[in-house]
Amino acid sequence: MPQRRALGEGDRQLIQDLRAHGLAARVIYDIGAAAGGWTCAMLQTCPDAEYHLFEPLAERRADYAGEIGELLRTTVRQGPGAVRLHPVALGEHNDTTQLAMTDDGVGSSVHHVASVASTPVEVPLVRLDDYARQHGLARPDVVKMDVQASEDAILRGMGDLLDHAQVLIIETWLRRCYGPKTPLLTELVATLRERGFTFVRVIDEYYNDRHELLAMDAVFVRRELLERMHAAPGELIERPELAVRAEG
Repeated sequence: MPQRRALGEGDRQLIQDLRAHGLAARVIYDIGAAAGGWTCAMLQTCPDAEYHLFEPLAERRADYAGEIGELLRTTVRQGPGAVRLHPVALGEHNDTTQLAMTDDGVGSSVHHVASVASTPVEVPLVRLDDYARQHGLARPDVVKMDVQASEDAILRGMGDLLDHAQVLIIETWLRRCYGPKTPLLTELVATLRERGFTFVRVIDEYYNDRHELLAMDAVFVRRELLERMHAAPGELIERPELAVRAEG
């Protein structure tokens, strides 16, 4: 599995820049929230947003439960529902599923990998569109997804919620690290292009111990938002000198 770097500032800076160009980040979904670190970081940029954390291991791991519990306690002053936890796995069906939980939680997936030590844990599995409707969740403006090779199933399970989202930050794969059902970056680019999104940049890259690039956090922005921004090519990447203006 890829070696991970500590949570950086790239996501916060991206959302801050997009807000300056007109993004209304009122509702943010953190899918695969783990211990809540990404939401903690994003609260610094969007303190008034409504956050929904989806983490099926939140009540199964003491470390996740402790940190998310502290996050919920410290944000309660922002008002009811400012940060809400949903201890469910997301997919394209409503059912239960076996999650392969790794010792440290990192790399846990609905896809069992024989070479990775894990413990099977049964968790509820829900379609996000059905769950949001049943629980009265507001539709997301920003979606972050770190789910270890369930990205395509979750996108299908979003239904028309995906039509409301403006920005997607998704961990994506260059190799099928979690077996044959692992969706590749190129496949997600094609899928999301059909749903109105443009792949605009990469925030973080993840390597194995042989220096091979295996995964990256890819940013997709709705085309209508890009058109409103009138941004020059390269303004949404960290190194503008790498941007190439397409001809024709």
